[in-house]
This record gives sequence, structure tokens and C-alpha cells, in this order.
Amino acid sequence: MKILTIFILAVMIFSPGIRAFAQGDQATVEKVLNYYHDGNYRQLYNMMAIETLTLMPYEGMVEVLNIEKKILGELTEYVLIEETTTEINSKPQKIFRYIADFQRGQGFIILTFIEEGGQAKLMNFHIDSPAFLKPESKKIIDEFTKSQQYFPIEEDKR
Repeated sequence: MKILTIFILAVMIFSPGIRAFAQGDQATVEKVLNYYHDGNYRQLYNMMAIETLTLMPYEGMVEVLNIEKKILGELTEYVLIEETTTEINSKPQKIFRYIADFQRGQGFIILTFIEEGGQAKLMNFHIDSPAFLKPESKKIIDEFTKSQQYFPIEEDKR
């Protein structure tokens, strides 16, 4: 048992991705949630991973978040229900799942972080709620979808 514990501690200490997340991940998550709550989308966008930035421009992110806020209202409370670390494509990812209360309903907030340059960067900010399935919400989402131009995606230059 001691050997297994030592091995797990060694992996946690010497794995750069896990170490980056362990150093203040709750503070980083709080920043993201506060930026969302306060409507400080520029700061939220600046915390995004490069891969995410190439998929959605700032203006697109703002439009999506404003639609979600139009349907759900302001974020009033959130409680962490799960925190996991996984590896996808040899990159450690830290996932935080919250139950969230909004002015007009409840939902889930899912945050996924990866490591970039020794820092935890936001790979995914996702809100899901049964409120999105209501007819009045679907109408708002459909109008938004019809009016959207496809976001420009930069060519992968690797």
C-alpha cells in the first residue's frame, strides 16, 4: 500500500499537467465563473486555450453567452459536484462540473482546462439546462441560429 501511495504522489508531483492544475485550480475556476457572472467576457476569453480561440472568435462567444443569459438570467449560485482529471491526446485535462442556479432556472456548468505554457487554460465553457428545451427558449435559439454566419475557422498550420 505504501508503494502505491508513493507512486501516486510521484505521478502527481512530476506530471506537469496535473501539477499546473493543482496549483490554484479552484482560484482559476472562481475567476472564470466570476468573469461570466460579471459579464467580463474579454477576461474570460483571454483565459481560453489556443485551440478554443481558433474555433470561436470573441464576438461569437459573447453572442452565445448573451443568448444563454437571455434565457436563464444571471448566475446566482453554483455548487461543485464533480472534479476529474483525464488525458485526451496525451494532454491532461481537468474537468469541473457544477449544478448552477440562475434567475430563471437551473442548469449545469462544465469547465474543461488544459495546460498551455505551464498555465491552466480554459478549453471549454459549457452551460446546459432544461430551460433551453422550453418552446420560448427554442424560439430564441432558432432565431439566433438562423441569423448566424459561420464563425471563421483558421487553417491549421502545423
